[in-house]
Amino acid sequence: MMDNDYAFKVFLSCLLASPMLWLISLYLLRRWSHFPAFFAANTALLIVYLYVLFHPTLISFGHDEYGLGRLFGLFCTVTAHVVLGFLFAVAFRWKRRAAMSA
Repeated sequence: MMDNDYAFKVFLSCLLASPMLWLISLYLLRRWSHFPAFFAANTALLIVYLYVLFHPTLISFGHDEYGLGRLFGLFCTVTAHVVLGFLFAVAFRWKRRAAMSA
């Protein structure tokens, strides 16, 4: 079973690495012909995430006096979005490079 301290360290590492992962993703996908549409779709998806997260009638966190539930949700949403985008960029680049060498 995972230790809570370990899970927190993994989450914190991903959170702190998110800006770098995002920049690396942009670099890996820069020559893709569909990159502008991909970037626009991801931006729109992130805006929808944030709208749903911060719209008080859509998601209720119960008693959240200091807003920490929403803040943690924001960090989790953005971090997960960036990490998934990075994994997509790496897989896409790897697949494209394999196709070009074949």
